Amino acid sequence: MHIALAYLDKRTATVSAIKDYTSMEFIINNTPDEAKLAPQIGEMDIRKECYRRALEYMEWFLPAWDTLTDDERFVLSEFYREDGAQRGDAIDNIRDRFYIESTSAYKKKNRALAKLTTLLYGKIKVSKSGGYFL
Repeated sequence: MHIALAYLDKRTATVSAIKDYTSMEFIINNTPDEAKLAPQIGEMDIRKECYRRALEYMEWFLPAWDTLTDDERFVLSEFYREDGAQRGDAIDNIRDRFYIESTSAYKKKNRALAKLTTLLYGKIKVSKSGGYFL
């Protein structure tokens, strides 16, 4: 892995990846038909590039996502992927499903997010000299 990953805010990047899932899924499911309708070659190239990037995203994201338990995927989906859902609604849904208090719902979300972050980016270790490595 590239040294720049040691300086990446992996938690924020993981949240962004979760939020991008729906868009990437849409691109994959709709690009082939749309590409046939694209009137200009330049537009087709852009759509093909978007499609290629969406496939690359799915190859990277889905193995990590599929490693999570159903409960972890539910928590992260409620908190980050639900379209238009408010944070309070997500916490209420998590509380109701697991019969827990809000504090425990946030802890459950944080643990699931930490696990997915590790699956996507690995762990950063600090060497004795203070340097970072993956």
